[in-house]
Amino acid sequence: TIIALGGLLYPILVKEKYPDNFSMGLVTTCGSVGLMFPPSLPLILFGLISGANVDKLFIAGILPGIFIIVLLSAYSIWINRGIPQQRHAFSWGEVLRALKGAAWELPLPFIILAGIYGGFVTASEAAAVTAFYIFVVEVFIYRDLSLTKDIPRIARQSMVLVGSIVVIFAVAMGFTSYLIDEQVPMKLFEWIRTYITSKWVFLGVLNIFLLIVGSLMDIFSAIIVVVPLIIPI
Repeated sequence: TIIALGGLLYPILVKEKYPDNFSMGLVTTCGSVGLMFPPSLPLILFGLISGANVDKLFIAGILPGIFIIVLLSAYSIWINRGIPQQRHAFSWGEVLRALKGAAWELPLPFIILAGIYGGFVTASEAAAVTAFYIFVVEVFIYRDLSLTKDIPRIARQSMVLVGSIVVIFAVAMGFTSYLIDEQVPMKLFEWIRTYITSKWVFLGVLNIFLLIVGSLMDIFSAIIVVVPLIIPI
């Protein structure tokens, strides 16, 4: 999300004279919102490791994602209330031109939601439908991408990303298997049951632990290593 939207949004925020710290913080913080919606690789990986239904994970992430969006929007408006902004008069002509310019992008969210909630596709299948829709629009309608030049380059870059995840997955799974063989989850469970009796204290400690793990490990390694330890508890 940061790579896809940061390069587009950050220059606009700077151009509108928002503080650099705020602009950079907003772009990087909003990157976490992308994890809540399909096609989110961390959610898919979490489902594979924990055995949870990936479709239900995607559906469960919608409300928290919207909640984060509302909070960030409210905070952005409040923190920048003293910054003078150039006002533009409302124009239906500009609205129609904008709608016309985004005519192929606007139906996409409705297609995804209608497909998922209408029972036509699962959440993971909706991600594939989204990718195919964007491919058709970019290559054959807008012609921003060349089928012979750009698509092989994008596919190669995607393979590098997915390949790195596979390597991380293999190493982390080996480490996880070692922890399970040594009965680390059960020992950890016994320690927690002995010293922590309140579920609220446990949730607080768990969140602090996840914060530390997230500061030291990338999200894919953290999911593979930590989830098998937490699920039994």
